[in-house]
Amino acid sequence: MKKGIVFATLAGVLMVGLIGIKLFGPTSPSPDETQRPTTVAPPVTGNNPPPVPKSYRKWSLPEPRAAVTTPPPPTQYVQVPGAEGQPASQGVKIQAGQVLATVNQIPITVADLIPVPAGQADVTMGAAEYDVRLGRAVEAEVTLQAARRQGVGLQPMQQDRIAAIAQRYADAFARYKEQGVTWSSVTPEQIPLEERQMAAAVLQQNLVMKLAGVAPSPDPAMQAKYEASLRAMLDQLKAGASITKATSDR
Repeated sequence: MKKGIVFATLAGVLMVGLIGIKLFGPTSPSPDETQRPTTVAPPVTGNNPPPVPKSYRKWSLPEPRAAVTTPPPPTQYVQVPGAEGQPASQGVKIQAGQVLATVNQIPITVADLIPVPAGQADVTMGAAEYDVRLGRAVEAEVTLQAARRQGVGLQPMQQDRIAAIAQRYADAFARYKEQGVTWSSVTPEQIPLEERQMAAAVLQQNLVMKLAGVAPSPDPAMQAKYEASLRAMLDQLKAGASITKATSDR
């Protein structure tokens, strides 16, 4: 009788163990699982850095332009026809590639004011618009030169913002192309001009932060302080630079 009880007990323990292995132990992979590819992350070493996200496209400042020693040619003023019912106004006619000003002998051309399509011989714009655009281009150039002198660059996120300009146009064109539109109003000359203007604006923020310790802010008082510091810095940079503008033929 005792032997029977022992055998029955052992058989029960064995059965419980087998059930436990079946329920909780390692199982063989299913046919579907055996077909799944196995991805193993490579070790990160100095020669094998982690992959850079596809969305990150580094943008850096272009190399400084070559200096010129000849003064800019005179500005040619012309009459610009007014809109319907409006009188003509004074404008400026600029030849493609024409030097309009120099900043420490670095040339400012019409391409720094507006995008000029390849093959276009000249550009005409209103005199007031010309003055505003030329002033903005001069401030951009003194900013780029000051940033190089003081070792102020662009942060990675700022580089992303500038690089996104070209990507934004490319994405928009791809969407239009899907709808059957095979042309774009954006010219190849427009993108570098926008990149240069944004780079100058961002570097101005970085320079003001370094020199005055203030940054753009949603707070009106702080924003006013930043704008005052920015204007003072730009005025100082222009005063310390050798700026030559084209003379007037008027």
